[in-house]
Amino acid sequence: VRGGFSIDGLNISFGIERAVYVNGALVTTTSLNISDLGRITAGRGTTVFDAGTIGLVQSGAGNVVSPTMISAGSVGTVVQNTLDGQKIQNVTVINATTNSMGVLKGLNLQSSLRGAVIDSLRR
Repeated sequence: VRGGFSIDGLNISFGIERAVYVNGALVTTTSLNISDLGRITAGRGTTVFDAGTIGLVQSGAGNVVSPTMISAGSVGTVVQNTLDGQKIQNVTVINATTNSMGVLKGLNLQSSLRGAVIDSLRR
């Protein structure tokens, strides 16, 4: 997943990437890139993934997947393993970036946060 937004010139972006490794070898990755999260309209955000999009990783013989085992509209990765001693890793990486510390300083973020905390303590 990759997205972000812009507030008064401050651009903030974030992303999610998932990877599955079997015995240290990358077998599948899932990522989503959204060029401008602020422009997604109501209802469109749910169609970023096609309903029922499932990644399947099988290690060893005799793995079986029945469509009834997976809920309709599910999104994700199914990992099946019939072998002993396998090292299976599911890694999720979340990235967040901003375009400028100067813009944050210009927004006087620290002072605004301090004022909000002080005001909330007075109540």
